[in-house]
Amino acid sequence: MHEGRSPPAGGLGVFPQKQKPLFFWGVGQTAGTKPPRVVTKKQGSGEDTLTTPWQREHWLALYEPQGVEAGIVGLLRAWADYADNYRETYDRPLGDHRSLGPPWQAIGHQLLRLLDGNLGRLDYAELESFILERLAAEGFTAP
Repeated sequence: MHEGRSPPAGGLGVFPQKQKPLFFWGVGQTAGTKPPRVVTKKQGSGEDTLTTPWQREHWLALYEPQGVEAGIVGLLRAWADYADNYRETYDRPLGDHRSLGPPWQAIGHQLLRLLDGNLGRLDYAELESFILERLAAEGFTAP
């Protein structure tokens, strides 16, 4: 078992991680926190709602993936974690490594191709942006 992680419930899912931002949580959010919400003023109800219906579905799919979503979220998380762990260990981007960088880049390019399949409630544009941003952060260009 990895340090700081609890076992997955029902297969691949969202694992509590070290206190660091994860790729799909946004600034200041970490695994185990609720998806981002905005407070609505529904005549004193004080009920929190996600900003739009598609955002709600996308964030719920990331936070509690079901079916095909679990595989996609797991692949993206593992790919991003690999680069994060490399950067934490060596204090430099994975793109600087001649033998590990290119395979990691190739995986990112293939993940972009997988987005053409069934994504469940996940949003294509959000995932594509994440992959392209992570490639750029590690010193690679888009395919």
